[in-house]
Amino acid sequence: MIEAVGATSISVSNLDQAIDFYTRLLGFEEYRERLHIRGPAIEKIFGIPTAEGDVAFVRLGGFDLELFAFEAPDGFKKNPLRFTDTGGFSMSLRSGSFDDEYRRLKREGVSFKSEPVEYEGRIKVAVMCDPDGNCMQLTSWPAEEA
Repeated sequence: MIEAVGATSISVSNLDQAIDFYTRLLGFEEYRERLHIRGPAIEKIFGIPTAEGDVAFVRLGGFDLELFAFEAPDGFKKNPLRFTDTGGFSMSLRSGSFDDEYRRLKREGVSFKSEPVEYEGRIKVAVMCDPDGNCMQLTSWPAEEA
């Protein structure tokens, strides 16, 4: 039986840019030394010949996120997905000061899909994207449900 989620992983095109976004703007912290991965085991794990890349490990509130920057051979370049596409990815980041956090991130140049939306009269949601277009939700939840 599966016991827990170890980490979530996202592929990015520029590791330094992604680390800056997730740490400086979103408050994650880098908690492990970065790794360079390559070799037959990596090729087999991901099913891509000659795959190699760098990985950074960031954490926020007990949630671990792995940022992968791959150097893939021709024919295996990234195929960006929207969250609504099968295989799409999203995560929800909660903020107790939603309006202030939304304004701060906008000032920092973070791209949002829309202005904040109030859902069911109790939850605020705004979808933002990292520099590679990986989207996530900035949310506020009622204290009793958080």
